[in-house]
Amino acid sequence: MAQSSEKDPAIAVPATRHGRRTDWLHAGQALQHVWLLATAHGPRMSPLHQALERPDLREFLSPGPDRTGRMHLLMRLGHGPEGAVTPGSTPGHVFGEGRPNG
Repeated sequence: MAQSSEKDPAIAVPATRHGRRTDWLHAGQALQHVWLLATAHGPRMSPLHQALERPDLREFLSPGPDRTGRMHLLMRLGHGPEGAVTPGSTPGHVFGEGRPNG
């Protein structure tokens, strides 16, 4: 049986004024920073992108008063049960060493 997660998680939203390439880069760097900090200090982070795939919700959640800002992702931060360990791969497997075309 699955364990329940925290009832009141925090929601973080990396947002920028525009949707330029540099804005996407900065939002990605902020996401990486928050995810690494959460990992180091205990909370779990779950990316939630589905809400932003709907234009009406994306506009509703836009950070600017004139609704011109660009939200990049919703991030759920909270405490939950331990997840299963993901098996790792060797560098040789990842980079194709030892394969006929590697």
